Amino acid sequence: MLPSIDPQSQCHQIQDSHPAGNGGRLSGCGVLPLSAPSSPWRVIHAHLDPLRLDYAGVLQIQATIQIRAQNGNEKAHASFSDSNYTLSLNGEDIARLVALPFEVSKNSWVDFNYLVESSPIPLDPEQAENVDMALKHDHITLGLKGSSRVRWRVGRLGSVRFLCHLDCHLHFHPLNGTYIPSRCTSNAK
Repeated sequence: MLPSIDPQSQCHQIQDSHPAGNGGRLSGCGVLPLSAPSSPWRVIHAHLDPLRLDYAGVLQIQATIQIRAQNGNEKAHASFSDSNYTLSLNGEDIARLVALPFEVSKNSWVDFNYLVESSPIPLDPEQAENVDMALKHDHITLGLKGSSRVRWRVGRLGSVRFLCHLDCHLHFHPLNGTYIPSRCTSNAK
């Protein structure tokens, strides 16, 4: 069982909850500019503590990952829920990063600092060799994948909801733990 850490893609509009009305008439004309949120999730910093790989092929990882939930909308508050991300190494899940439902004000952000400490991960000989080679080349990649629901409240009109997926790779120099910055953000579609 993965440890859950409580304190990364594409966005698809999945629901517009504006009521259709009950046969009423529309008089006048208006335009409401709505678009998918621009990069609501992004990794802004990370650090990898020294990896521990013993002779039996058991790996332990500790990392700090800072993820920003951002609301770039100047006219609507955003609600985030069902935020759940999985950190993995070579396809093996290491930890689950979760956040309880929260709100972000107009044109603002909230940062989450996750301290990831894996349980001992038994590796098969091929996986252990891959980790050993990554250590020798001073480059290791962790996967970060998951999703979150984002809702914008649009005054009396209702709300617009998006399901945001994050799927990216975090690159590190394991000898000193340095994070190699790379694009790890959600994208709007």
